[in-house]
Amino acid sequence: PTLFPPPPLSRSRSERPTRGADICLLVVDLAAGVAAQDRKIARLIQQEKKPCLIIANKYDLFHPEGQKAARLEAAEDHLRRELFFLDYAPFVCVSAMKGHAIQHIFKTITRIRDNAQKVIGTGPLNRLLQDSFIKNPPPEHKRHRKRMKLFYATTAVNDRYQAIPVPEYVLFVNDKHLIVESFQNYLINQIKDKHPTDGLPIPLSFRSRSKKDRFERS
Repeated sequence: PTLFPPPPLSRSRSERPTRGADICLLVVDLAAGVAAQDRKIARLIQQEKKPCLIIANKYDLFHPEGQKAARLEAAEDHLRRELFFLDYAPFVCVSAMKGHAIQHIFKTITRIRDNAQKVIGTGPLNRLLQDSFIKNPPPEHKRHRKRMKLFYATTAVNDRYQAIPVPEYVLFVNDKHLIVESFQNYLINQIKDKHPTDGLPIPLSFRSRSKKDRFERS
């Protein structure tokens, strides 16, 4: 019989299981390299802000004659380059056919689940963000000609009944329209550096609040 490759998943068929997943395991063929379909699914995972683990399969066929350290470094370089937008996701190199390193998948999932329980307290979060604003003030918005000011921040965990809930960091600022993407990425990296959350995205939400609201709250 003639064998045909399965048709690629449509966006709608990919979105449904991604939205309903507690964690997404993105399996890529390391021997063949990251494919266009892999990148599409990875983008969905990023957009849905889902916990993720990258499983690099067929590691036994990836530069099999090379040294172990060099092979791992080459695998990491390839995955990080091709899936750079999914930089929060750890990866494990396995061989499903040979059963190599399969146990590391479950150990890493457990680590990601444990990370989700380590929510930053309100006090430490505000100190971290205030220090970040002082160390590197936000740039002036080109159109509004103003800078964003941080009043306070808090953490919200909306999906309490999921196995791996993703904490959302809510920042109350003078005007949410003043956020600049480069500064948002800077804040994400600051949180990531001070509070590692391997396998979890760091979603930031900005809400406008006046000084009057701030003083009434305090």
